[in-house]
Amino acid sequence: MQSLTPGGWHRPDMETNCIGVCELDKATRQCKGCFRYVDEIAGWRRLTDRQRDAIMKRCWNEKKEYLEFFGEDYERSSCS
Repeated sequence: MQSLTPGGWHRPDMETNCIGVCELDKATRQCKGCFRYVDEIAGWRRLTDRQRDAIMKRCWNEKKEYLEFFGEDYERSSCS
């Protein structure tokens, strides 16, 4: 069953890295909250678990690199 949350529709049986901070970078079309690209977000429900896992791992690595480069202040400044 789906439920509406502040971050959008949520299915408890489908894992996602959405943190409810939905703001796309205009140049890259990448979400500043979860680091997924707009086409990945739009097609999330059609992807297999394996595809979603690969995207979430890539996003985690990209976020980790950002935080290492910009420091912890990145999240506070870009997600407000």
